[in-house]
Amino acid sequence: ASFKDEKRLLCIKALEKINNLYPSYEKSVASFINNDIFSNDRFKLDTENLKSSSLPIVVCVGNNRGGGTLKFLKERAVQKQSLEIRLFLTLSLNRKHMLNLYYLPNMIEISKVFKFHEIEEFFNIINPSYIEVHQLLDYPYSFSEFILKLKIRYSVYIHDFFLKCPQVTLSNNDGIYCSEPPKEECQACISDRPVKEISNIIDWRNKNKIFLQN
Repeated sequence: ASFKDEKRLLCIKALEKINNLYPSYEKSVASFINNDIFSNDRFKLDTENLKSSSLPIVVCVGNNRGGGTLKFLKERAVQKQSLEIRLFLTLSLNRKHMLNLYYLPNMIEISKVFKFHEIEEFFNIINPSYIEVHQLLDYPYSFSEFILKLKIRYSVYIHDFFLKCPQVTLSNNDGIYCSEPPKEECQACISDRPVKEISNIIDWRNKNKIFLQN
């Protein structure tokens, strides 16, 4: 611990000296990082590397909630790393209706934030072999239809109850198991506890049934 503290103090003193010599140093560094002038070049390299890879590419759809799903994906990527390239597709944290791609297992970001039509165009270039859908929670209501539109083989991994229960956990307002009541009670539940974009439980389940059957 003492070496860690000593390193921190040395860094602080070094930064003070730099700021005394160059008062705009930290602002200039922050501006350089934010502008990220090499992002387009990195994206071109990522694109070419993926397009020319001899290994199949698997795209894993998840969300930003971390937890057991992301742990599973990282472990699976380690197991498969000599057999395939695995990418993690998720919603952008900072930009609404945008998507990010990362290399698994180390979560190295591909240098572009994608609009939905741009990810479709990108997939047409890199030609993924397969999609693994691990989470649809937090995605737009129509995202499963977007996956179908891609016409790429896919499988769905069930990590929770979201495709049946918009509340995710099959629990009532008190956090107690709901005993999976008739659909009329489920409809009342989402009326009392609204879930974004989901207003009709029958339509919701039918849409997910079609997605699972395909």
